[in-house]
Amino acid sequence: MLREMSQYVEALSDARPELAGFPHRAEEESVKGLRFERIGKGRYYNVVFHIGSTYVPVSDDTVEELKGQSLLPAERFLDLLIDRVGYSSYLKDQIRNELKATGDPVTQITVLQGAIREL
Repeated sequence: MLREMSQYVEALSDARPELAGFPHRAEEESVKGLRFERIGKGRYYNVVFHIGSTYVPVSDDTVEELKGQSLLPAERFLDLLIDRVGYSSYLKDQIRNELKATGDPVTQITVLQGAIREL
């Protein structure tokens, strides 16, 4: 557990060293939406998933699973995404809330499906 936590913090620090995994008040208002970002290769976590101004690391296994399911209908892909990336009920709620706040959820999920295929 401790090793996983240190790898999690390392991945977050590498993605945004100035934030080290925590939302920053100045950016909270300007960053909206959901997106994937590749932060490196050959690391424990190579991809992070942004949820507004927050982000979580995503394992290579999860990325590959999502890629393999990226042609699912949008609602089914969303369920899978929330299940695999939402490590806690808090994150699951954050993903759903961000989708609601940024407009058309189906369009945003479709964009995520395309983005995951390109990682």
